[in-house]
Amino acid sequence: LSGASLKSIPSSSSFTTSAPSLTPPSSFGEASSDQDYLVAHPRKITPANNTFDEVMRSVGASKLDGATVDVFASRLIAEHHLEDNFYVMDLASVRRLYTAWKKAMPRVHPHYAVKCNNDRALLEVLAVLGAGFDCASEAEVELVMSLGVSADRIIFANPCKRPADVRALSSRGIVHSTFDTESELV
Repeated sequence: LSGASLKSIPSSSSFTTSAPSLTPPSSFGEASSDQDYLVAHPRKITPANNTFDEVMRSVGASKLDGATVDVFASRLIAEHHLEDNFYVMDLASVRRLYTAWKKAMPRVHPHYAVKCNNDRALLEVLAVLGAGFDCASEAEVELVMSLGVSADRIIFANPCKRPADVRALSSRGIVHSTFDTESELV
């Protein structure tokens, strides 16, 4: 897949698709809070202190006008003669679930494992919501920090910590780490 992606973030059922060099259909209007969104170009780096709507604007989101996943995907496939695979992800649901988590467990600060899915728009949404990040490599740390996430919101969680990684991450101010054995603490 190319660097272009499609994102839709509606309030109840939304999706994100990655597909080659797509442009949004001209029938989509401007994005607003809790609306259906679509973005179809490479994303810009967004600081972690932006709002959800600012993230949606920064990634070029437009109103989807109520299209269902099936209708939208079919139209995309037909308009762009797509033969590559793409995936669907509901970023508005991420926001709703994170908010529910914080309401149910206000003293627990969740940390998202970047290795699960390092999609920049997903990470941007989690960053603006205030999530912490579980990073297992220096590259994951660089990606998260490029979004404006401070070192105190990052945990280095790799079961095979090389001394060079520990030094590099320490120099970036990352002081939190997981450990699996007592020997790692020596």
